[in-house]
Amino acid sequence: MWAAGGGSRLWDREGFEWQDADKEVDHAEAERMLRSADVPVVISMGAGPLRWIDDVAERVAEWRSEIAPNFHDVAGWKPPRGAPGQLQFHATVWQRGDRRLLLVTDFD
Repeated sequence: MWAAGGGSRLWDREGFEWQDADKEVDHAEAERMLRSADVPVVISMGAGPLRWIDDVAERVAEWRSEIAPNFHDVAGWKPPRGAPGQLQFHATVWQRGDRRLLLVTDFD
């Protein structure tokens, strides 16, 4: 996903390239976007593979259990005891033509 020279490039599972819209969205907008079946959602966490989540119900469950409690705007957030190096999540928008994609990442 990250390109040499500091740029970012993202290809979906069909091989289409998405452009970084250079827009970070807040908690509420991220949740609205992930509830839309028309918006592809991908999660990047640590050094693991990208996780593309198509099912809206699965997205909402992941949001509630893993992402929202660890989103960057949670006041007083601390990493879990079992993962002291864990970073908080951010949500960024990517685009391809007039379509938008939501990337949820811990920037790790």
